[in-house]
Amino acid sequence: FESFDLNLSLTSKVKYNIFPSPRLNLKNVEILSFSESSKNIGSVKKVILKIPFKRLVSLKKLDFDSIELIDAVINIKTSEINNFKNYLNNKAHEKPIQLTKSKINLLDKTKLLFNIDIKKLRISGKSLFNKLDLKGRIFDTKIKINYQNKNFDKNPLKNITASFPEIGLNLKLNVNSDKKNNENTHGRASIFFPNHQIYFDYILNNNILNISSSRLINN
Repeated sequence: FESFDLNLSLTSKVKYNIFPSPRLNLKNVEILSFSESSKNIGSVKKVILKIPFKRLVSLKKLDFDSIELIDAVINIKTSEINNFKNYLNNKAHEKPIQLTKSKINLLDKTKLLFNIDIKKLRISGKSLFNKLDLKGRIFDTKIKINYQNKNFDKNPLKNITASFPEIGLNLKLNVNSDKKNNENTHGRASIFFPNHQIYFDYILNNNILNISSSRLINN
């Protein structure tokens, strides 16, 4: 599915529905890696591919509006994290991708490090701007994540916010990348607890973290 830069392997027949909107329904689909590899990284019980009404005039080549993966399990190894990062940052996701009632497992080879139970995850974007919105649970705690990638030539910028509403913890991070060396980044981080606020600037150079201009505020 080139429109979404996804590689899926079908194991059952495709069903077409006109209501509630034109769409293809797929069941029991294998999810291949985010690169061009044919390696299986997960499965999904149901996939919905929505078709714009204007495309129904000619069905010689279907063009889809969006894709939704329902009840999916995706296994990402630590060695493949860069593939996922490139998928988020280097592709203009003008046609949204959504995961619903799904799970992402992070693995160190075959060892499970942790998983995220996803209520809803949406990847979308326009031109030089991509974003990801996630609602779910990690370590049996609610989590909300918003990731924005502004991929401008002169000043690429990433903004990340994460909140754990049940424990009152909120994080904000902006990441400025060095165009000449992707290993070097700098930015500002903010951590909010119910009674404390922490602010600091940082430089990450060749996996070495340097913190400066830190400030602690007690309420």
